Amino acid sequence: MSCGYLKIKGFFLLCFLSVIILTAVSFLPCLNNGFVKWDDPLYLLENPSVRGLSLEHIGDIFTSFINGNYQPLTVLSFAVEYHFFQYTPWIYHLNNVIVHIINTVLVFYCVFCLTGKKFSAFLVMVLFAIHPTRVESVAWVTERKDVLFTLFYLLSLMQYLFYLNKREIKNILCCFLFFLLALLSKPAAVSLPLVLLLMDYHSESGLGKREWLEKIPFVFLSLIFGVIAIYAARIPFPEHYPYLPEFSFINRIFLSSVALYLYIYKLFIPSDLSAFYPLPSASAFLPPFYYISGFMYVFLVWIWIQRSRLPKNLFFGMCFFVLTILFNLHYYFVGRVLIADRFTYLPYIGLFLIISQVCELMYQRHKLWLEARKGVFLLCLFMVLFFLSYHTSIRCGVWRNNITLWSDVITKFPQEPMGYFNRADSWMEQKRWDRALADYSRGLQLLPQYARAYCARANVYVIMGQYQKALNDYDRALVHDPRDVNTYFNKAALYRMLENYDASLRNYDMILKIDPQNAAAKKHRQVLLDQISKPGVNL
Repeated sequence: MSCGYLKIKGFFLLCFLSVIILTAVSFLPCLNNGFVKWDDPLYLLENPSVRGLSLEHIGDIFTSFINGNYQPLTVLSFAVEYHFFQYTPWIYHLNNVIVHIINTVLVFYCVFCLTGKKFSAFLVMVLFAIHPTRVESVAWVTERKDVLFTLFYLLSLMQYLFYLNKREIKNILCCFLFFLLALLSKPAAVSLPLVLLLMDYHSESGLGKREWLEKIPFVFLSLIFGVIAIYAARIPFPEHYPYLPEFSFINRIFLSSVALYLYIYKLFIPSDLSAFYPLPSASAFLPPFYYISGFMYVFLVWIWIQRSRLPKNLFFGMCFFVLTILFNLHYYFVGRVLIADRFTYLPYIGLFLIISQVCELMYQRHKLWLEARKGVFLLCLFMVLFFLSYHTSIRCGVWRNNITLWSDVITKFPQEPMGYFNRADSWMEQKRWDRALADYSRGLQLLPQYARAYCARANVYVIMGQYQKALNDYDRALVHDPRDVNTYFNKAALYRMLENYDASLRNYDMILKIDPQNAAAKKHRQVLLDQISKPGVNL
């Protein structure tokens, strides 16, 4: 394992630059995208902390959680962009693309240091650069956290590779510093100490007592941020995620095995990618396929047993994938989705390394046969790159706005109500009342217990002048969530508009019964009382 100054020249330099240009072209459609109302408002558009670079703003950034996450460095990067460009979408997208291109170069260098082979490093670089699963991490402004934490993660790995080569203290200190920056960008970086131990195992010196002791500060820092992440995750999700199904620990094991299978499947067949992969219905038993997927654990055990017989880089690649995807599986916590493309941004480097090593072994064993058919081989390679680049470019367009995003989810998962509800919210913003009504209605057919959607559909009915239907929906909303203050407010306002002041007062009274200190309810109730106390006004 050798690291140092790497000369890239001649034909290889041309190929290297071509990959960078191809990456930029593939992600060029991102610059036409706007923001999406899926976490972008929480992290950026409605986040007052990003609207300044004063000590007070920075203090808020480093002491607050957003949507159950602690990612202050990512939010700080938004604050810097806002300071200079306010809410100019293409700037945020451009910076995501730039960081992704830098990561692509770092992937090449890290893999070269690890394997000593330019071809392997180049192939991993290409796949990392333009695989369609990269799109979610690059085209979604909020996922700046993915590209940013990976930047510092790769820099940390690179410094550790330098340390393994020269054993200089400055490299291990830089490794630790970049690790800290990665954690501040996204807690998923907690896997780094495990990967460092894997690199020790892979190195010529092996894994000894010294290597274990060196990781103690890294493990300690991981534990600190792990505790912070667990604490942050306990904060309730916003109301637009109303149903988080609960699964037994046994079922979570099989949810994780299915996730592992799907991640490997989508590496080779990146079709039907989606921003939202719904979980199965919560029940005592999962669909049969989930239990069949348990073979993934058998496969991983077999890999471990055969580790001494496998090529070191193949074993390293599989372990890298498992260790870096591990904390995004469902063993501890089941989130909103079964899998997510963004979770593969770093882990796929391990699988790309396996592909490159298999190609290397095939070339060595069939060198004469392949060289005799070099033209066919290059044509196939070009077709693969074109396929990946084309689908990446098309996938970028899906993230253009809320309508395109959730329409794509509905196309892939027509029985998933979340797609309809989110698209309906977007139709509301565009004042397309008929389309909003259709989507709310379809979503409620699929999830009839969702109180917020009844309230939202009632608001559409109010706008369309169908007041009785609106009142019916407000009542349905309160059946499913009898403490929803927002629904009582809307219902009180409608009754007041209909001059049914007594009913309006009863709804304000219900708000104050739920929340006695609600200033808005007190104010509106008093205004209504003043209005009906005037001569000639009847309850």
